[in-house]
Amino acid sequence: MIYYSHVNEDCRPERAALDRSGSSTLVAIAGSGERLIGLLDKAQLKVVWAIDNNPEALFLTELKLQALRLLEPREYLRFVEGRHPDYPAHYTAIRPWLSADCREYWDKRPLALKAGILHIGAFERFLARLRPLLRICLGKGFLEVIQGKSSISAPQFPTLRWRFLRWLFARRWAYLLMGNFDPAFTGKNARLTVIPAALHQSLLRGTAGTSFMMHLIFFGNFAQMPVDALPPSMQLDVLGKIRQRLCSGQLKINYCRGDLLEVCQTIEAGQHPFFSLSDILSFEDQQYLRECIQLVFRKQPDAVLAARAFVRNRFREGQPDAYRKHWPRLEITDQTAQESTGMYQVFIFRPAQKAINTPKNSRI
Repeated sequence: MIYYSHVNEDCRPERAALDRSGSSTLVAIAGSGERLIGLLDKAQLKVVWAIDNNPEALFLTELKLQALRLLEPREYLRFVEGRHPDYPAHYTAIRPWLSADCREYWDKRPLALKAGILHIGAFERFLARLRPLLRICLGKGFLEVIQGKSSISAPQFPTLRWRFLRWLFARRWAYLLMGNFDPAFTGKNARLTVIPAALHQSLLRGTAGTSFMMHLIFFGNFAQMPVDALPPSMQLDVLGKIRQRLCSGQLKINYCRGDLLEVCQTIEAGQHPFFSLSDILSFEDQQYLRECIQLVFRKQPDAVLAARAFVRNRFREGQPDAYRKHWPRLEITDQTAQESTGMYQVFIFRPAQKAINTPKNSRI
């Protein structure tokens, strides 16, 4: 079953950095495919390398992109969200366009297709088990806050129960007890307090109604969200642009199975490539990230690299400055404030202006 979650759908910092970079080549970790899809409407992109050491992640990404190429955006969303009577016909139309391994994988998983491939990530399956309990525990008063019908200061808001659930969301054993064994949540160095703290802040700021994380956790869908607050990978205008680019052959998608460091040593990324490492630190430590940075900018001094940290291996206070000291020719910007969930740290690495003309064999 798919190991990656769809929790990482907000890619606004990466979209802004990609716009600024002008890159025509995207090198990205596939994951669930959602963040990668959220970048593909950019007109300058010509070549995409989707990389993952988990073949299931690549099969999921390939299925989504072929579905989007063959289906209108609304039909695409119906297909990935599942529970739609036309899903067998949709899959029948998509199937011949899948690679042999991908086709064989999905042929064996009709129930996953029926339920919707948007709901098969580890975090989504965890939430499906947890959501009924949350809704019963918190009651109507809490859901009305998310829907914008009430506020956290209203008398009917379940203050004590919400405080208890925030405590529970910060406990590793609670995730394990409910069957979430995803190392992104339960692995070493996981600061789980980040999750309830961010959810609480969205309630205090009155932004719960536009938080896709709130809707994902407590509703399991985004039907009640404002259209402009949806993740880019679910916005009809974005999907329409991507579909047009896929159908016209303006985008070439390459799927690469393997470790990121190994694959990046072999691919030719062209000029000014953009590397989207997603929340790589959920599965690898800071040393791995440093090796990625060293490799990318040694091979491609004009690259731009985006990296995230969720609850594992987060950047400690002063650590970005240590990176800057180690790589003085890189401009390292903290884009965490631009990330809507409040749960991720986001950093963009690019050559400093004075280093743009550095010879390719110079040490970064």
